[in-house]
Amino acid sequence: MRKKRTRSFWERSKRACRYYYLKILRLNDPPDKIALGVAIGVFIGFMPTVGLATIFAIFFAHIFKVNKAAAFLGTFVMNPISTPIVWSLSYSLGRLIYWRESASAFVHGKITIEGFKTLIQTDGLAFFTGNFIISATGAIVAYHIVLRAVIRRREKKSARKFKKRLLQSEKMKPR
Repeated sequence: MRKKRTRSFWERSKRACRYYYLKILRLNDPPDKIALGVAIGVFIGFMPTVGLATIFAIFFAHIFKVNKAAAFLGTFVMNPISTPIVWSLSYSLGRLIYWRESASAFVHGKITIEGFKTLIQTDGLAFFTGNFIISATGAIVAYHIVLRAVIRRREKKSARKFKKRLLQSEKMKPR
């Protein structure tokens, strides 16, 4: 019996990213609808919607008539590794905008429910302002990256099909 190969965390992460990337590229919809779906997913994913991001993303994708699968996949930008980073950056950016001192233990390594409650009570407006800016920026970047990637993939695919047809037609010609 063969021994099962174990992959490192980074190998598994890279493999998962490639899987979702290819799933997005292979969706059967116009490129702008796919890109807008991913952008909605990324925007909602960055928001502190703990556990409800996919439901909100699919709801808004339905409202705006864009690809729901792309919106669902876009929410995966947030995970246990990226959440503390994005939320800390959101708080720091909001604090900079409102010229506030750090009053919360949230940024200082205590990412707990109590720390999050303290953050909302004392600096909620700063956090949500910074989070909105980061979410909007992430959505805009995701839209342009996905739009270009889908268009590029479809152009390459049609070029391969054209080349294949050309080779087949040349084989059929009598000599």
